[in-house]
Parts: sequence; structure tokens; C-alpha cells
Amino acid sequence: MDIQKFEALLTAIDAGTITKAASSLGYTQSAISHAISSLENEFDIRLLSRSRSGVELTPVGEMLIPYMRNVANAYREFENKIADINHINCGTVRIGTFTSVAVNWLPNILNSFRQCYPNISFEIKQGNYAEIAEWILQGSIDCGFTITPSLNGLKNTILFEDRLFVIYPPGHPLASCESIYPEDLTGYPFILVNEGRDPLIRHFFESRNIKLKIQYHVVDDYATIAMVESNLGISVCPELFFYRLPYNVLHRPIETGFRRKISISYKKNFTLSPVVKQFISYVQKWTQENLEPGL
Repeated sequence: MDIQKFEALLTAIDAGTITKAASSLGYTQSAISHAISSLENEFDIRLLSRSRSGVELTPVGEMLIPYMRNVANAYREFENKIADINHINCGTVRIGTFTSVAVNWLPNILNSFRQCYPNISFEIKQGNYAEIAEWILQGSIDCGFTITPSLNGLKNTILFEDRLFVIYPPGHPLASCESIYPEDLTGYPFILVNEGRDPLIRHFFESRNIKLKIQYHVVDDYATIAMVESNLGISVCPELFFYRLPYNVLHRPIETGFRRKISISYKKNFTLSPVVKQFISYVQKWTQENLEPGL
């Protein structure tokens, strides 16, 4: 059995298409298709169904995919241990991140890290909080920026705690308030960002029994800001999002002791490669040196 066949199949499933898998792995589409077909022929089973929209697992594939991930992850852990023994300072770091970290932290972190370790490459995967945690547990990424608390099975190191801010257009009644409390937001049309299966903003208000006047559900953070700018409603975002904000909106902190805890996370009891260990340590060092609490 060739482990690269497993990697081809897993990448195709995660990417959704053979084309994206080929681009991610640096192979041709025909090479990826051949690897998957060869794997199916080897075990005399059909793992994927193919269509114009992409690929998806067959019922048999659904049954076997957890075992295939385990095999691929075990092999990667074996490679990591060998690299650790040999002290190799090269390789790839697969990172999961959400929007505000991807925009405001990651470019500076990667740029300065590459100056120290120029032979290391990166694969960046962007998603919501819950997706990133799942990717770490599945072995699709090596580490990721998450929100604590997170899923069981992860090791989390808190990097930064930021406040929640309300955003509103110029001239909005909230501009006249001396302080803004969570319950002050109930009377206005609200634009809610879809944060996935573990929504931080929705939980913040629901845990306080505050019912918002939600009129729009939006997937993209920047689309939300544009809608606020167009006077369609108000919204709430974590503090980190407001650096480099290119829109004509006002934002102020909400008076609450709640803080979003941003962590760098990886899978517990898993042998990390030397380069991943170096990257995680570097992220901790960078945030300590470049970020101040309560900005």
C-alpha cells in the first residue's frame, strides 16, 4: 500500500474536487485520479463518486474514511519522529486560521518566521472556529488558531484576549450613549455573522437572555461591515477585526467582562514535527512581544 494514495484521496475529499486536490499536492489531475483509482482497485472497493460538481464519498468510503485518516496521521507522526531525531529544519506547516488572525497577525508572523527558517513552507486553511478544531483532530492541519474553550483532544495555549465591539454607521443613536451595554443593542436591526457550529456572538447574547432583532444572516465578516456602512443595521465583532478597517463605520467596546480567548492549538498526544514545534513556539513569542492586552 502506498501512503501517497491515501493522501490523494483524503486531499480530494477535503478539497471537494480532483482539480483542487491536484493543485494542493502539486500533481496533475490525472495523477490524483490514477492514485485514487489504483487504491480502489487494490482493495476492490469504490471509495469516491465523481460528478461535474466534484467528488464525494460513497457509503463504503464513509465507513472507511476514519481508518484512512488514522493511517495517514500515524505515518505523518512517524515521519515527524524521524525528523525530530535528525533535527531537520525544513518541511511544511499546515495552519488553520480565521479571518481576523489571517488578516492582522499571520502575514507578519509568517514573514518574520521565514527569515529565521527560510526552508519551511506553509499551507494555510481558513475556516470558522469549529472547523479549525475539527481539522486539527482529523489531522488535516498541524495546528491552528482557535477560540478557547474548544473541543476535547486539543492542547490550547492562550495568546490574546480581545473585547467585543459594537459597530454602527455614523449618525446612529448609539453614538450618543456614554457607555454601551449588551442590552442596549436589542432595539435595532442586527446583522449576525454566521460563525458555524460554535457561534461566539450568538452564545454571548443567548447566555444573557438578550434577544436581538436579527434581520440579516451573513457569512462574510467584511460583507457585514459593508452592510453596516450602508445603514442596514448594527453588528458585533471581536476587537482584533477592527485593525486596518477600510470602511466608514464607528465602533465602540461593549461594557462587559467577556473576552474572546484566542489560542494556538494542536492535537494532544501527537508527535509534532520539529518545524511545527518551532512555529508554535514562535507564535507564542511573537504575540508576547507584539501585542498588548486590552488594545
